[in-house]
Amino acid sequence: MNKFLCMCSAFCLIGTLAAFGIFVGGCKDEASTTTVTTGTGSSGRPTTLEFEVGETAVAGDVKIDVPVLTLTAVPARPLYALSSGMALTTAEGETYYQAIVRIENAGDGTVRVDPADFSAMVGRHVAPLDRFRSGPAARTLLHGTSLELILTYVVPEDSTPELVYHPPWLNGTIIFTGEQKPLGAI
Repeated sequence: MNKFLCMCSAFCLIGTLAAFGIFVGGCKDEASTTTVTTGTGSSGRPTTLEFEVGETAVAGDVKIDVPVLTLTAVPARPLYALSSGMALTTAEGETYYQAIVRIENAGDGTVRVDPADFSAMVGRHVAPLDRFRSGPAARTLLHGTSLELILTYVVPEDSTPELVYHPPWLNGTIIFTGEQKPLGAI
């Protein structure tokens, strides 16, 4: 008898969740997502927005802050890394390049934030992302919410990398340059 009740309860729960999923999925308002198109004139050509570390980049209803952008021998680790396992190690002449990025959605729609949309450019070369020392994973921001990312790359020592953000909701690229160590760091 107990097995029968457990099975009935499980089927009822699954049915309820499925109905809720159909209801929520059917109520999506495609017009409510944040879409930002930048460019020159009405052509909508992609544009590049450049900011110094510490400046707030504003693209439509989205604010992007990069308070920390620095070369470091000992990078911080996020609480929820993109992957578990072995981290990238540095070879002779390499170091870590770490960024702390805060993205806020001030709009009414949703904004998708994915660490994979960021890259570290050293000249014309893309530095590899250390997935063990970067995170959290992609998230969708609702109105009034924000997310802090830790992004870690392996770059040549004495290089001057740029943090490049190319989100799918922006017809363009945002570049952060300069260096700023965390408060209290020597």
